[in-house]
Amino acid sequence: FSRVVTTDVNVLATLDVVTGEPLASLNLDFADPFSAFNRQTDQEVIGVLSVDEVDITPRGGWLVVVGNFSSIDGFGRSRVAVISLSGTASVSNWHTDVFDVQCQSGRFPQYILGMDISPDGTYFVTGSTGAWTRGDPACDSILRFPLNVVGSNIQPTWAAFTGGDSVFEVVASGEAVYVGGHFRWLNNTVPPRNDVRGPGAVERRGLAALDPLNGLPLAWRSDRFPRGLGTFELLVEDDGLWIGDDTEFLNDEFHPRLKFLPETTVSVDRPAPAALPTTVFTAESNSLDAVSFDGSTLGAPIELAAGSPWGDVRGMVALSGALFYGRNDASFWVRSFDGTTVGPPTRVALNGLTTDEFPVAAISGMYFDHERGRLYYTLIGADQLYYRHFTPEHPILGARQFEEPTSAGIPWGLVRGMERIDDHLYFGLPGGTLHRMDMDGTSPIIGTDILLSGPNVDGRDWSTRAMSFFSEGDLFGPPPSDAEYEFDGTGDSATDSWHVFRFPVAPGDDLAIKLEWADPTAGLNVFLRDERGTTIEADRLGSGSPKWLTTTAASGGEWSVAVSIQQGSTDFRALVNPFEEPPASRAEFEFNATGSATVGSWQVFDIDVSAGDPIAVQLEWADPNAELNVFLRDGRGNTAVGDSSLSGSPKAIEATATSTGTWSVGVKIKSGATAYAVLVNPT
Repeated sequence: FSRVVTTDVNVLATLDVVTGEPLASLNLDFADPFSAFNRQTDQEVIGVLSVDEVDITPRGGWLVVVGNFSSIDGFGRSRVAVISLSGTASVSNWHTDVFDVQCQSGRFPQYILGMDISPDGTYFVTGSTGAWTRGDPACDSILRFPLNVVGSNIQPTWAAFTGGDSVFEVVASGEAVYVGGHFRWLNNTVPPRNDVRGPGAVERRGLAALDPLNGLPLAWRSDRFPRGLGTFELLVEDDGLWIGDDTEFLNDEFHPRLKFLPETTVSVDRPAPAALPTTVFTAESNSLDAVSFDGSTLGAPIELAAGSPWGDVRGMVALSGALFYGRNDASFWVRSFDGTTVGPPTRVALNGLTTDEFPVAAISGMYFDHERGRLYYTLIGADQLYYRHFTPEHPILGARQFEEPTSAGIPWGLVRGMERIDDHLYFGLPGGTLHRMDMDGTSPIIGTDILLSGPNVDGRDWSTRAMSFFSEGDLFGPPPSDAEYEFDGTGDSATDSWHVFRFPVAPGDDLAIKLEWADPTAGLNVFLRDERGTTIEADRLGSGSPKWLTTTAASGGEWSVAVSIQQGSTDFRALVNPFEEPPASRAEFEFNATGSATVGSWQVFDIDVSAGDPIAVQLEWADPNAELNVFLRDGRGNTAVGDSSLSGSPKAIEATATSTGTWSVGVKIKSGATAYAVLVNPT
């Protein structure tokens, strides 16, 4: 460039790069410096008057500055300003009021800690600290601002939230926005309170790559350990990413303080948009049907796939080899799809989004906005067009639901099936009619409604809640993962028998743990523990891969899965919330315990019964050399039936309840030491 930039406390100057002579200067008017009241010290805190970050667009036309100022050359600019470098440097007509707010903490008069301009010069990103406030985009966030527009009230294209942890650094590589800081989660827009995981949140520990289209975390992940205070510096070069932080390990390798990831520039798989001529797919009562369409003429319908779950589908988008759809049970799914053959379903993790945050079962139409990375949808009975951010590359749905400010005369609550191609929106209505409207950006244009098909036009019925146009392109496919969190390990009972894996949990989360291992002769135990280390569920019967544990979390925080190798040597895998459903319960009540004839020899397990109920108890244990007795007792402690013989596992006893209340099963270890299971009314 012809200029370099320098600052002192009052002046922002540009210098000739050859001679060093000043070309222009701007007064930084700190007439109203930001300050705050620190309750801890009962003192007013005034920030250092400064310019903290500067960056210039690739062609040298614009300069973005960030600092603790309120105006430049008399123009009100809170903490961020865009300077025109064409001719004499001057404050541009680019202004945002986002950073007018003073974030909650008095420790942060200036809270924008990172800023970087994209390689193409069309936008810049910021990263901030300052204590998160619900609905306020300025604090503890990453924001993308457009640079190709001017105006007096420019808002961020998107806001990515940590839920209460600081962002220290941002850098835009073009394919990704790398962010570093002290955060534990991203996509954490609406946590129940500060510094905890909220619905939709995705774990990223101080280092992440975001989708430039919408700010969602990409599949790229490199884990620092420990989390430490955070990542402070990031630098993207042609050969990789430099990382400056305060920890010693990255991806289980020793790299203290300064780290380098070679060739880490992310290449995101973007689905190709549909183009005419195309094929229209609809989910009917019991089949997936296809109809050719050239923009005006519809072909004859063809049935591609019959049977479940097509009658339950709620909204559908076909994206370059993948078919995404919701179901009436509020779940979200993806199948591989080449336009003819439909692959097996794989569940998409919603990361704790409930039906209140994402009402999948009420969806009546859905389409994907390729340009903005958004999933648009309508809801039965809700007269509004909604969207949330969506990155299908490794399916992640945005935590927040937005309302598109448009009506265009479309009764959104009555829409049945919806899709967009080029600059046209196609949608069905309950009478079975198919309509088309012109689009201006994200909004349909009033007065452009054209009736294309329907019972009174060509005898076709379009009253479906799922319609999509086929898009050609490389196979996009379902996610490669099998669970929300996957942990791999290996070890043996002698030297590496104990492994612990941690993951975030929100209160009320339904948890399913699957432990599977390779060697059928090995024996492994699995434990699910809460944030305090208390064992919530366990399976101590060493044999029998796979093992499953299920529960509903009563508290939130960092939970853990612990794996103990009791016998043999084997590779294993622990899955948290697998996409497959856990097997049906083995019994109405199931208890697992361990003990010996000297320690823990007597255990009692309570069950609820009603008078007249048949009760069947089965006792099974792992060690064939151990001897166990089992007894069923009524509400008064009287033994109804028992087995005190020396016979081996399993033992079974039966009785009919003579009273309503709490009965119990007692287990006595007569000899040996073993883990065992008590099954009441086995299925």
